[in-house]
Amino acid sequence: MPYSAEGRYYMRVADEDKQMSSEELKKLIIKNKDLRWDSSFNLKAKLKDLDIRKLRCFCKTAGITFTNGIDILESLNLISNTRLTNAAVILFAKKPQTFFPNSILSCAVFATAKTSTILDQKIFDGDIFHLLDEAEKYIMQNIHIGMDVKGLYRDDIPEINREALRESLINAFLHRDYYEPDFISIGVFRNRVEIRNPGYIFGGLTIKEIISRHISKRRNEIIADIFNRIHLGERKGRGISLIIEKEPDTQFEQIAGIFITTFKRKENLFRQLGGINGGIKILLTKIENHPGLRVPDLSKSLNKPVRTIERQINELKKQNKIEYKGSLKTGGYYVKKHPKSR
Repeated sequence: MPYSAEGRYYMRVADEDKQMSSEELKKLIIKNKDLRWDSSFNLKAKLKDLDIRKLRCFCKTAGITFTNGIDILESLNLISNTRLTNAAVILFAKKPQTFFPNSILSCAVFATAKTSTILDQKIFDGDIFHLLDEAEKYIMQNIHIGMDVKGLYRDDIPEINREALRESLINAFLHRDYYEPDFISIGVFRNRVEIRNPGYIFGGLTIKEIISRHISKRRNEIIADIFNRIHLGERKGRGISLIIEKEPDTQFEQIAGIFITTFKRKENLFRQLGGINGGIKILLTKIENHPGLRVPDLSKSLNKPVRTIERQINELKKQNKIEYKGSLKTGGYYVKKHPKSR
């Protein structure tokens, strides 16, 4: 039986520990369900490495009465004889990256359709639930948001359907190959958003079969069960179909062991809905994440001339998106709150 240590996998052969290649692992996994990554035991993680608050929060969301940690973990197939599964660690550990260096999320915004000029780059770590939320938040902060005004109320409409985006992100974390040392990455380009996760489609299926026949095989059964308990993801085989239903131009590819989902950005729709341009969007995001900043602070932080910041602030004021609070000497800019339609 293989075992994991510091992100690598080994098999005991005679008196030697032989490191296994990803191909060797895949062959074993396909032949033997007990060798699935999420159901395999982690030899280093202990109960003290788990965050009981995360487990309690999950139980509350899933409608499960919390008794004690051991009972809950056993009922979820996350522990056996005090041995934790990899799923338990990556879902509920205090610091999953301590055991799995690939349990991170890489996000970047690019100025054009190529990767030559990076406008922003962030690395997130934590459990899967945290990374999923950060991924969705990052994309929504860096794409255009339009407005559909109805009387005194408004609806914020992103240029890419939010439900389709979230389903794609859920699929990425659910179906990724955790044996691979690579990690999930998000690229926000001028003309598209790409979500990349390590691993081909599991079980030898093709993209065409999943789309046309609504067939899928789960690489990580335990993680899938945990997701289902808190209503993350669609019914088996429906994820990609839902994405296409909401965003018909979505493209799916498998390249060099990486599954790529690409959403096209909608510049024309954005203009119709009264959105804001890329430079001003970055400024608005900055104010939203760091409320109370003044013009000099924004100029220094974004490395833009004061006049440029002042011009963009005036544009945001016209669009009723920000407001100045406080005195002239100590006040700053804040994103304006608008009532949502019901």
